[in-house]
Amino acid sequence: MEKITITYNDKPKNIKYRLINWDGVIIRIDKKDILQHQNDRVLNRAGIYILIGERDDGINVYVGQADMRSNGKGIFIRVSEHLKNEDYWDYMYAFTTNADSVDDEGLQLGDLSYLENKFYNLIAAHPKYICRNGNEPRARVKHNNHPMYNYLLKARFVLNAVGVDLLNGQTVTNPNSQAQLAQQSKNIFEIKNEKLDIDAWGYLIESSREFVLCQGSKIRAHTVNSFPDENMRIKMIEDNWIDENYVLTQDVIFSSPSRAASMVKGSSVNGNSAWKLRGQQRFLGEIY
Repeated sequence: MEKITITYNDKPKNIKYRLINWDGVIIRIDKKDILQHQNDRVLNRAGIYILIGERDDGINVYVGQADMRSNGKGIFIRVSEHLKNEDYWDYMYAFTTNADSVDDEGLQLGDLSYLENKFYNLIAAHPKYICRNGNEPRARVKHNNHPMYNYLLKARFVLNAVGVDLLNGQTVTNPNSQAQLAQQSKNIFEIKNEKLDIDAWGYLIESSREFVLCQGSKIRAHTVNSFPDENMRIKMIEDNWIDENYVLTQDVIFSSPSRAASMVKGSSVNGNSAWKLRGQQRFLGEIY
């Protein structure tokens, strides 16, 4: 799996999660400690926040967005407003971008509305959680290839890796369906093997060299003894990312084409020579 860095702030339950080669950041903070973080640069940015609390009726969740205020504050100000007369939550998760640049204010308005809507729908579909939002948040931007789609995949990857299933309520709608990919890009790569009952496809994220294995791909049912990612595969099956027919129920982003190809074939594979351009005899390594 990709490397996740975990930073404990002032207390063990106040945690910052970052993923190598991702410009996002996730922070978990207890409600009682929120005010102590008013000067945290990450919380003074635009982003998404999720409030969570377990009560007699179940686990309550509220999803909100916070843009930048005129006073230069973002998530902190919006979350602190929920401290007043709201006793359904005990801790929060905040999602934004890394505060490496002073001038960077975090997620943009179109990004916020897209992510708020997606986060809400994933959580609302999860039987474990009770969404306290009165209505479904409106997404101001809903085009099919939204740049925040990869942010969503990464955020869910990080949460799942640390045992948090907030975003597992339903399959993430794939903005790059097979038909749309065929229309939008010629660089769709596939691995087919009738003998092994494999029919998988995906695409390369050129900027990061990551590879997205697309929803609907069918992977090999069995793995070899030396398969390096057996634990990850087991986790994907447990979380229903791979169904009983070994078909992916959602897009999965891998750190490299080789990691994706290995998951497909159940053994160590060189992705440059395993992924073939759809409809041609050219391999990924010949193109990128």
